[in-house]
Amino acid sequence: MKLLDKFQNTNRLYVILLFPIIGILLFAAIGIKDKVHFVGEMKQIEQLTKLTTQITALVHETQIERGKTSVYLYSQGRSFSDELLAQYQKTDKLRDNVSRLLIAFNDQDNENNFQNLLKSVINALERISVVRQDALALNIPMLVAIDYYSDLNAKFLKIISVLPSLSDDSSISRLSNVYLNLLKGKEKAGLERAIISGILSASNTSPNLYLQAISLSAQQQMYFDSFSLSALPKYITLFKKAESSDDSQQVAAIRQYVHQQVFQNKPQEVINNLHALTAKSKLESIILSGELQPNISQWFTHSTNRINALKRVEDSIAVDLLTQTQQAKFDAFYSLVFYSMLVIMAIVMAFVIPVIFKKLQRSRKKLDKNINELNLTRDELVQSEKIGSLGRMVAGFAHEVNTPIGIAVGSVSQIQQSSACLSTLLKQDEVDEQDLLENINTITTVSMLAISNLNRAARLVQSFKRTSVDQLSEQARHYNVKEVLDDVIFTLNSKLIIKAIKVALSCPTGFTVFGQPGRFDQLVTNLIINSIAHAFDDSISDALISIAVTRTADNLICLSYTDNGKGMEASAVDKIFEPFFTTSRNDGTGLGMYICHCIAVDDMHGHIRCESSLGNGILFEIIFPCQEVMGLENES
Repeated sequence: MKLLDKFQNTNRLYVILLFPIIGILLFAAIGIKDKVHFVGEMKQIEQLTKLTTQITALVHETQIERGKTSVYLYSQGRSFSDELLAQYQKTDKLRDNVSRLLIAFNDQDNENNFQNLLKSVINALERISVVRQDALALNIPMLVAIDYYSDLNAKFLKIISVLPSLSDDSSISRLSNVYLNLLKGKEKAGLERAIISGILSASNTSPNLYLQAISLSAQQQMYFDSFSLSALPKYITLFKKAESSDDSQQVAAIRQYVHQQVFQNKPQEVINNLHALTAKSKLESIILSGELQPNISQWFTHSTNRINALKRVEDSIAVDLLTQTQQAKFDAFYSLVFYSMLVIMAIVMAFVIPVIFKKLQRSRKKLDKNINELNLTRDELVQSEKIGSLGRMVAGFAHEVNTPIGIAVGSVSQIQQSSACLSTLLKQDEVDEQDLLENINTITTVSMLAISNLNRAARLVQSFKRTSVDQLSEQARHYNVKEVLDDVIFTLNSKLIIKAIKVALSCPTGFTVFGQPGRFDQLVTNLIINSIAHAFDDSISDALISIAVTRTADNLICLSYTDNGKGMEASAVDKIFEPFFTTSRNDGTGLGMYICHCIAVDDMHGHIRCESSLGNGILFEIIFPCQEVMGLENES
């Protein structure tokens, strides 16, 4: 803290923000690295998904080629020779494309195990030409040819099996597993097609083939059950539709027929020595029996149609899987962009905030200076308004006191003349009694007039003295509320007479409170002057100002001030206590009511409210505490 105190505010903010900025940069670097890695994974998954769709199409054709090859070899070239050559062409169209994709994928930066798998698939795929030549020349056993195609397809499925492990997205992983289970089950169905095709194409068949057919049936059922457990309802619907088709029913019937053959020939030996039978290198052949022996063409057609139906389910899943991986890649990319933008914005804000803070600090200092100047100007204007109010009071006092003093001066002058005339009469030898009495009566009458006007002048002086002293003094004291109100009204009497305004005062005679009488005097003076200046014009007759003072049940003083003038609009009432607000364009400073509000709230610790509407006069209600409530007497 002592180190930070040596810096200025802006530099201190820079030092404080230094460590968060470093943390943001480190966090951003780690986050962006993770996002980039995630985008790369999504891109790799998308590429592998596209490769998978091509591989599954090729696997589908190799499955058909495997089945036709088994029939061709078991029939010693008598069946499917033309169909096999046509199938080679279909397979080659896809094989060339998949080979290019595998080579391109192998050149990317992948793990060593996956690269080795890709290389083994590429090498196995290159051997297909040799296997075909041997098959056409009948130089390769049927089981060896089937094993080659099965091994090739198994390697393809291993590539596809990598897909679920690459993604952290649960939906993609789930869909990939569903896809993989369907492919494995479909591969077993294709292998079953080849095995049973071989069984049906030969008169004598090894028991090993029957056992393989039985095993393949169980295996594909296991994969299809796994598929049904995790697949979405729409895929299950497609799968059930494929399995309930006529072709699937025919396949099930032929499969059941083939399975029965091994038990019809040697049921006890098969049941007791099933494992021993499969382990023999040379097994005794089984001859097909039954009146309704299935035709190889029927089996191959029905089985192929069933596998094609499964292929349609497979294609539906592949399309959805590719769509999800592409969407995941786009989401990851946009997430990276959005995250990067947030990080950049955070870094920019970290550097911009001190600059903004510095500018705000300068603006605040300038604003504080302007506010201080405005407050000083306002205080000066308020003080000027108070002095101006006192000046207007002096002018009114001078006007009021001028009349009785003038009358008194004239009376004294008349007394002097009467005294001189009386002195002349007394010097004469003979004095008329009537003349003497007239001079004496004149002196008496004029003396009484002079005394009356001098008393009036003395009252004016006394009232002005109290009012001026109270307004200039800040000292709190006991004062009589009615006397203060009488002094204010008496002092402003000349202004009230000019506009023929009557004042009705209702206040208890012995109402004494403790406070600053000058503030109370100033408040009432401003209210009356405001009514004289703004409330009444020539169109209003019987102008009246009513002032009522009461004590509330809560020992508070309530002063109600009303006039029957022209009133104000509601918008003006809302602004009446704002400084410099005035409804007159030619007269007024706009500080009279503001000063009243300051006196009522700040000095008298009360509140003031105003009610008015056009044509209905105005009401001011001032409620303030007396000394028992405020404790001002003890403080003084």
